[in-house]
Amino acid sequence: MTSGWTPWRPFATPIKLRPRVLAELVDGGQAFRWWPQPDGTYLGQWSNHVAALRLAPAPSSRSGDPPDTPAQSRGSGFTPDNSAPPRGSGFTPDIPAPPRGSNDTPDIPPPPRGSGFTPDIPAPPDVGGAFPLNAPASLEWSSPADQAAALATTLPHYLGFTPAQAQAIDQLPWRSDPHLARCLNAYPDLRILHQPLGETLLAFLCSATKQIVQIKQMLALLAEHHGSPHQTICPLISDKLIAAKIPGFGYHLPTWDQLAASSEEKLRACQLGFRARYIFGTAKFLSARPGWLEETGTLPYAAAKTRLLTLPGVGEKIADCVLLFGGGHLAAFPVDTWMIKSMARRYELSDWKPPQIAHFGRTHFGAAAGLAQQVLFAWEREFGKSAI
Repeated sequence: MTSGWTPWRPFATPIKLRPRVLAELVDGGQAFRWWPQPDGTYLGQWSNHVAALRLAPAPSSRSGDPPDTPAQSRGSGFTPDNSAPPRGSGFTPDIPAPPRGSNDTPDIPPPPRGSGFTPDIPAPPDVGGAFPLNAPASLEWSSPADQAAALATTLPHYLGFTPAQAQAIDQLPWRSDPHLARCLNAYPDLRILHQPLGETLLAFLCSATKQIVQIKQMLALLAEHHGSPHQTICPLISDKLIAAKIPGFGYHLPTWDQLAASSEEKLRACQLGFRARYIFGTAKFLSARPGWLEETGTLPYAAAKTRLLTLPGVGEKIADCVLLFGGGHLAAFPVDTWMIKSMARRYELSDWKPPQIAHFGRTHFGAAAGLAQQVLFAWEREFGKSAI
């Protein structure tokens, strides 16, 4: 980092992550304002904050282990097992398939918990890189100096490294679900970010039928054309913090009032397409009802979801994404095309509709179903094709 930024520092409670876990955490579809840099660091912005993250290169003299030797996952009760039985044997729940075309939600009993069985499942293969993807390293952070004191306490919470999430990981049914155990083995200590609810809602209103890179482009344009400059970051950009300007970096995302004062036509100029209508409609609704979204964030999961579903453009998946990644509701179980593939391939839930899959997810995985969803999602995208 250049002048104006703190030196790299570890977290007060040490965090060790594998590179693929860090990449999935900040740039895998939970958030859309983290930017990977050529040197392997990540630069992120949310609310009034900006920070950088990296995995510290470990001096060879500090460890006698080979660089690709996995260490035990820290901060959760799940311990990866790296022995080598064959791949591809997904867990098959003893659940009757619903009739084709049925909209009924199946009555699915929860699986037994706490059996003590620890499946013997290998980690996915290391594919190389600056760090072997199988090797955890210490997570370090840096920030503008004037934000460092606040981020020292709030950044771990934002990243999801809390005792509550560690306990939730251990309570998932990985002891009786071999595929879930395999996914946790590949992504140990993957957490759920705790982002601002309004920013998360805006991001996922942009997400319909779009990939991560496109969502990031839309948010960057919204920030540059309808947001306001970040007073802390802008001087650092002029100080050549980064060699090439990152689109949208240095600008706040627009508030709902700012969006409501615009027009659908102007929003379409930010590559939003049909989403402009929904974003503009939601902005008008929220601008006319100060505190409505904040109140929604205080409600229990079911009540909060019911309210979000009244907003223009918000369906089941978007509501669950917003509540999981922005509302801290770990019970939310978003169902997208990747989850439909995962449930069909690994749990034999072919021809199930998204509401049925979501019900299965909340029933089978329990109160922290959203954590299970995230590791299943990450594993299916990265390793799913090779395991068919």
